[in-house]
Amino acid sequence: MKVLLDENITPKSISVLEKYGHDVIHVLDRFDAGKSDEGVLGLALEEKRALITLNEKDFVVLIPPKTEMALWFDLA
Repeated sequence: MKVLLDENITPKSISVLEKYGHDVIHVLDRFDAGKSDEGVLGLALEEKRALITLNEKDFVVLIPPKTEMALWFDLA
């Protein structure tokens, strides 16, 4: 699975996910700190990556209609 980790997820998670065969990048691999949620979501959609974030309340309103899939887990 192609995965994008948001800025609020530790980059240390990359090695754990890669161990299980996932193609993982971190937002900070592509952008400077503080990239807008719209920019982060745009990258995830463009590269067809699952987005892992702790900021779901802001992203849920940004998901465009007719997006192929959105799956939300609230671990808090």
